[in-house]
Amino acid sequence: MRLFAARAGANVTREVLTDTAELIENRTFTSLYYERRLFCTYLEGYLGFKTLRRNGSATDNFIYGGSGSIGVTPIRNLAIELNTEGGNFSAGSTSGFSYFIIGPRVLFKF
Repeated sequence: MRLFAARAGANVTREVLTDTAELIENRTFTSLYYERRLFCTYLEGYLGFKTLRRNGSATDNFIYGGSGSIGVTPIRNLAIELNTEGGNFSAGSTSGFSYFIIGPRVLFKF
């Protein structure tokens, strides 16, 4: 634990890890769901701003992203969807990362 704390710029007191960072994230999001007998869609998006101050260094970033799916329901118990998600994400780090995911989903209800 002490090795990690030294690398992360944190303080160790009596074997307890404490981080010296100040993280502020503000986000606003919206979502939309639409369904008809054979068709369904879901869309969600977010926008925000992140400020991280750690060890005297500060970063300010605009954050954004969203997810969505479109699908068909050929019979009552079966739904076939295509899902996607992406954006930039900080995860409490100074640099953050961007990502994009796409994939199918099949739902069958018994």
